[in-house]
Amino acid sequence: MYIPFKKSTHMAYKHIVQQDSELRLDAYCLGFIPNCTSRSQAKKWIKAGHVLINELHKPPSYFPKKNDILFFTMPKSTIPPYMISIDIHYEDNDCAVVYKPAGLHVSGNHPKTLRRALIHNITPSTQKTRLPQPEPTHRLDRRTSGLVLIAKTSIAAHRIGMAFAERRVQKTYRALVLGKAKAGESREPIQEKEAYTMWKVIEYGKSLHTEYNTILEITPHTGRTHQIRKHLHGAGHPILGDDLYHNGLIRKDKGLFLCSTGLVFHHPIHEEQIQISIVQPPKFSKFVHKENHRYLRFHGEL
Repeated sequence: MYIPFKKSTHMAYKHIVQQDSELRLDAYCLGFIPNCTSRSQAKKWIKAGHVLINELHKPPSYFPKKNDILFFTMPKSTIPPYMISIDIHYEDNDCAVVYKPAGLHVSGNHPKTLRRALIHNITPSTQKTRLPQPEPTHRLDRRTSGLVLIAKTSIAAHRIGMAFAERRVQKTYRALVLGKAKAGESREPIQEKEAYTMWKVIEYGKSLHTEYNTILEITPHTGRTHQIRKHLHGAGHPILGDDLYHNGLIRKDKGLFLCSTGLVFHHPIHEEQIQISIVQPPKFSKFVHKENHRYLRFHGEL
């Protein structure tokens, strides 16, 4: 059992060991600290002094004994925030869905990341299992914009992670590709792993440079690195602005024309289906219409 109580301005937990444990302290913490999700995380907290046994420091290799009193104090987030405003499309006490601008890393050792921006954009959970800070639950390439699902508690993080692993989260993208694409799919393996992407045509227009440009709606059924970009390039229709997978015409100055526009998932706690969708960035249609206008004017069709 654990008893939450206030210690200074941090949430803390007191736990009484009921019998001698066969688990080391770092493994034992997984069962007594509500928001501890891994042994490596527990080790860090133990070594940093956030876990005490009878008010004494013990190593991660210590085996808790009957009637030991364990104290855990939630560490403050030590990650410097990135002070920009992030659009929030859904938020409750367990999770959130936010919009990541193009050019921003989701996480990692960078001064400007979505994870750092969440610190002052997302309201902390009031649940006992709240995380030290909100955490993104999946990747989005730096140059890709769009929706990202955020966990605010350890339970939500675990269940959302399982949903992604079991392919129960549906993601939808919009992309502007070169050429006159048709509805299609690709099952080309990526790094010898299964990969499956489907797409359909939303809009297309003529172009002096590539004959046509096409806006696609894309549904990836697996989540391999650069899957959409690789599959569309393999189909002969690279995404405008892609500097890795292209046929020579990059137009990098325009940015990558790929955006995550839809998320459908079941809430990690009450299991209600949640569907979030946004419109594609305005530059997608603007580019197609502008290129089409230039084509028609050049050929005297205006």
